Amino acid sequence: MRVDLRIRIGGVTFPNPVLLGSGPLGRNAWSMAVMAKAGAGGIVTKTISLQAREGSPHPRVFSPTPFVLVNSSGGPNPGLYAFQEIIRSAKKEIAVPIVGSLAARSLDELLKLAPGVAGAGAELLELNFKTLAERDHPEKFLSSSIRAVKSEVGVPVGAKLASHYPAEVSKLASIAQEAGANFLTLINTVPALAIDIETFRPKLGNPMGAYYSGPAVKPLAVKCIAEAARTVNIPIFGVGGCAKAEDAIEMMLAGARAVQVCTAAMIQGPAVFREILSGMVDYLVRKGIPRAEDLCGKALLHLSGRSLSEDFHRTGA
Repeated sequence: MRVDLRIRIGGVTFPNPVLLGSGPLGRNAWSMAVMAKAGAGGIVTKTISLQAREGSPHPRVFSPTPFVLVNSSGGPNPGLYAFQEIIRSAKKEIAVPIVGSLAARSLDELLKLAPGVAGAGAELLELNFKTLAERDHPEKFLSSSIRAVKSEVGVPVGAKLASHYPAEVSKLASIAQEAGANFLTLINTVPALAIDIETFRPKLGNPMGAYYSGPAVKPLAVKCIAEAARTVNIPIFGVGGCAKAEDAIEMMLAGARAVQVCTAAMIQGPAVFREILSGMVDYLVRKGIPRAEDLCGKALLHLSGRSLSEDFHRTGA
């Protein structure tokens, strides 16, 4: 039995539904190419800001247990103009779509950043709303940002949302869809704190800006994906603790059309993409499911009486 792994999101076709998520491995053309050649179906860049950022004080990463990271990177990146060259160089080496991850302190910054990243060759733009809750009017900023960027670029625009509360994610997902978002990415890393019990000091340079990633966040991610998928009808990238085929399949059954892998790729190396894809193919063959896209929202029928697979084929989004 032949299995079709191709997925379409926002009109863009990915050769398979397992992408590199935004993080350190998406900060230069060389590592992007390594991940793509290892089997990643797409590349999400390190989050890009308009101006270069040095990031948080060191140390920035702590691993409390295997396969888990607590980080306080502070978003270090070389800024828009340097990243435009990185994207252009990467486009010469890889054939899979590139998703530009963007973060800005203001709408004015975002409107300078988005056209620059799209113009460099990113096929989709993922607006990173990690610190949305810290704003005075978060819902207004979410909506106005999406509308403004959509009016300035000709590529699909999505929102990456973060929350401990699935109901809040569902509400924000609806606002993003109403503003014209072409897709969502759920979820982001989860706020965390690590303390050295011998010195009584935080283990990271910026303790109040630390975040947790790894397998323990996956159940939260699956819950948020399912809640959003029951509310909106735009595609969802599932991310958060995806480290093996079973994780990717579970996220897709909950409503994700594709998944992103970051922490597992950092810890296990690029081979994780082939391992996930191989396991996914074996699963699809065993279940007699011809296309990966048929997994999308298949479990929702047992949660809410609604499956997304028919919507997917009807809209062709």
